Amino acid sequence: MKIKNYKQSITKSKTDQKLPLLSVLFLLLSVLSMALLTLQNMRYTVTAPWTFETERVEILPQQTLPVWSIPVMAVLLICCAGGLRMVQDRRQISDIFRNTVLVLILVSAAAVGFYGLRRAMPAISNDDAGICWSVAYELMENGDTASFEPGGYLVRYPQQAGLVCLHLMLFRLFIENETQSFYLLTLFLFLITMLAGALTARFLETKGDRNRSIWCAEPLFLLFMLTGLPAWLYVGYLYGETASTAAMVVGAYGLMRFIQGKKCRLLWLLLILPAVALGVLLRKNTLIFVIACLLVLLVYWIRTVFSWQPLLCMILLMLTTVLVPRAALNWLYARADTGAQPSQGIPATAHIAMGLQDEWDGPGWYNDYNRVLFDAYGEDSAATDQAAKQEIMQRMAGFMADPGYGMDFFSRKLTSQWCEPTSDAFYCCLRWFDDQAPFMAWMRSEEGQGVLRGALSLRLGMLYVGGLLCAAVALAAAIRKHRRPSAGMSVLFLTVLGGIAFSLLWEAKSRYCVEYLTALVPLAALGYAQAGGKWFGLFRQEKGEWDDE
Repeated sequence: MKIKNYKQSITKSKTDQKLPLLSVLFLLLSVLSMALLTLQNMRYTVTAPWTFETERVEILPQQTLPVWSIPVMAVLLICCAGGLRMVQDRRQISDIFRNTVLVLILVSAAAVGFYGLRRAMPAISNDDAGICWSVAYELMENGDTASFEPGGYLVRYPQQAGLVCLHLMLFRLFIENETQSFYLLTLFLFLITMLAGALTARFLETKGDRNRSIWCAEPLFLLFMLTGLPAWLYVGYLYGETASTAAMVVGAYGLMRFIQGKKCRLLWLLLILPAVALGVLLRKNTLIFVIACLLVLLVYWIRTVFSWQPLLCMILLMLTTVLVPRAALNWLYARADTGAQPSQGIPATAHIAMGLQDEWDGPGWYNDYNRVLFDAYGEDSAATDQAAKQEIMQRMAGFMADPGYGMDFFSRKLTSQWCEPTSDAFYCCLRWFDDQAPFMAWMRSEEGQGVLRGALSLRLGMLYVGGLLCAAVALAAAIRKHRRPSAGMSVLFLTVLGGIAFSLLWEAKSRYCVEYLTALVPLAALGYAQAGGKWFGLFRQEKGEWDDE
């Protein structure tokens, strides 16, 4: 027994020596990424397709905001956070008070969302979201299985089976009001995102210690979420982003409690696994969050000298990620009863090849290349994959032959998605409204779009500055004190970094950034809270430790 314990201590000491270096490199990459996005957001403003009667992405010099507005607002937020800490130093904030505030904000957000739906119900669009609805409707009402046959929608995009299954379930439950029930479901999931995100921000700030009465990151998180409502309330109602984002935030909170909790840890798996299952079922982008979870669990498994709990969590996560989407697709084909086998669909390489093209509508933005290529090869996934790989190799060879152009292309592609403050929301939804209330009509006008674009651009810049502060604080702690970032911070930053890498390679749409920006919100709130705590410590002429706030 003594020999075994000695070997475990040796193994643990070696991993402890290696992991701080990995933490420093990881946090340095986070700092550089946030700094780049902050700089680009201060320099440029991006207009999405169909905005102001245009059908292309335009990257323009920043006109909606003065350059100084973002740093000035960041300083004001830091001062507000420091003032909040000063108030709490004199009078403790009770759990009852902050929970009451959280509930009131959630109720207010629900009222605003419900009012928006009642006043301007979006019509069923003719893009992917509307097609998924139509597939479910035709299958349920008419027994139409054209989508499962050659040339059909699910033959090209089998990954949409999860959203079709969700519509089928809602059809069974609500029949006549399925459309409204889908919008109400996404509103409910948005509220779940706010609740889980607020608890995540609270957990990050207090490090899971309920005795630490700190209440700063949580209200900042709620502020960022509420100021993002103009985009959130439209992106979510049209597609699966709201559901998958809610699943991601709930899963992140569950993972933190699983790793850093002191009791009932395995019960948190009952929260993590259904959340991940819902996320990967509705949007494959959730795979980036799953990979982040697996990396954090792997490090935790090594640090605990290969204990069985994190290993079990990793195995169950991988099984859930692989089996749930496949089970949904198989069930849907069995439900259609056409005798056809589930299609492999358009390969991922076709989406990547499209994302490397520099077309008139924007750098790497969707231009239907993947569908046209798939149809040209007779819906043969293997042949399409080979053709797409050749296109990728040609594009990469062109970038290597002209590095300046390559850098310019990826810079424009990154900026076009991550500095587009509306997340493509108005393009996605305002086109499909049947009956617009006066406020909705103003939103669609040039004046309304300009005001909202400026406000959302300022919010976006504040998010990036907050993420930069959070990463810088954690980096300083890792260098000076060999202190690793917490599990929650790690999984959220890894998700954001994975989203950046994904957006550089995949077909470009700013809507795809919604999930990753939401993962950034708790980190940005924590960054301002930490900076405010440092300012408060200096005001009291105390040393104050950034990483302890």
